[in-house]
Amino acid sequence: MTSRLARITEYLLYLYVFLLPWQTRWIIKEGQLNGGTWEYGTYSLYATDLLFLLLIFFHYLSSRKDTKESSHRPARGLDISIIAILVIAALSFFWSLNQGLTLYVLTRLVMGGILVWLIGGIKFRLRRLAQAFVGGALIQAIIGLAQFFSQTALTSKWLGWATHDPGQLGTFVVETDGQRLLRAYGGLPHPNILAGLLVIAILFIFGLYFDLYHRIHIWFERIAHDRKRKFWSKHRPEISRFTAEIMFYLLSLIFCMFGLIVTFSRSAWLALAVALAVLALVVIIKSDKVRLITFSKLFVVMLLVAGVALALFREPIFSRFQPEHRLEQISIESRQTYQEQAVQLLKKHWIVGVGLGTYTQAVHDGIDTRLKPWDYQPVHNIYLLLAGELSFFGLLALGFLLFEILRKTVKKLFSGQPIDHWFMVAVSQVAVLFVFGLFDHFWWTLNFGIMLWWLVIGVFRKTAIRN
Repeated sequence: MTSRLARITEYLLYLYVFLLPWQTRWIIKEGQLNGGTWEYGTYSLYATDLLFLLLIFFHYLSSRKDTKESSHRPARGLDISIIAILVIAALSFFWSLNQGLTLYVLTRLVMGGILVWLIGGIKFRLRRLAQAFVGGALIQAIIGLAQFFSQTALTSKWLGWATHDPGQLGTFVVETDGQRLLRAYGGLPHPNILAGLLVIAILFIFGLYFDLYHRIHIWFERIAHDRKRKFWSKHRPEISRFTAEIMFYLLSLIFCMFGLIVTFSRSAWLALAVALAVLALVVIIKSDKVRLITFSKLFVVMLLVAGVALALFREPIFSRFQPEHRLEQISIESRQTYQEQAVQLLKKHWIVGVGLGTYTQAVHDGIDTRLKPWDYQPVHNIYLLLAGELSFFGLLALGFLLFEILRKTVKKLFSGQPIDHWFMVAVSQVAVLFVFGLFDHFWWTLNFGIMLWWLVIGVFRKTAIRN
């Protein structure tokens, strides 16, 4: 019975990771600000929330019935920093501008912390988790590519798909010679969010390739004694399985890379470049020739995809790097405005903050009450945003989390012992979080971003404490 419950829990985790990008939700209470819809004040129940509760329930049952020693191992520094963030966020309830909203967002944040704990406590295979994540991301990449090439987006309230018309103001587009091209959203609320998903998926694909070549190496060593004339007939199932995996990972990499490019997200492109540099550096430091060759092969594939995309979409890609372009000027001015607002709030509330989840309301109440509802946006920087909501002490807790991640990474790299390829990938994914966080806020403000953030932290934590 215990093993069956554990198996159900394991597959519920895979299913949750696979379905995480889907935005099907019940809007409990729609936020209103200045007579219009206020997304950051909206209370929602997502379909994945119900699956998450089911996951917690089955994990509780399986762990309660398991008399063996728990698989959960402590990671003191990381755990302390995560708890510190959650405690400071909870304390902000008492001086929040909107206590109901703070309580709602705190629930989301606590769910993220529980996800880290679940990843540490559930017995599962990282390979299968990565496969589930990549499978979910692949579907979103295909949807995004279909949106870009058709320049239309299907609408479905049941799937959480909103209307995206490139001819309407408010839709995220790129402009070339007066033509407005729809950026890929997938099934997510913003192209940058789809881009964040695909960057994490691409790095998981690197991990899957490392894992595959490791298993092939072990397999070759095991069958080295087989005579050549019996090799193909005897080992056809294994060869077929390995070939199928290679094809799936390769096609996933190509589609995810193309999907990432047509989001036209500069911050995601930069985050991926930094993450790949970190991954390559880790492989080089460990003098791992096999993984370096594998990395090089995948990197060449990515360069080929980027080259094809550049040949096809040269003008819209280059328009994203032209600050004199009309849309880019608007983007730069908006980001400057958001940063100025953040600085104003920090000057007033740096000791206690305005309260978790209430940043946009604080801008309305304390800076400008005359803006249109959609102009009340969080600052596009999670560090300024977190400091504004949770004060300097909240930012300090996040800094402690980053310090602990760096400390554990350096300790593993220079321990003189071989390190797991999943740890290498987790380090590069954490780099995505902290680089991407310099340019966007969804990691802290939207349900998908919050849960993806803590999923990555959870995977890092699990790989950091494994032998």
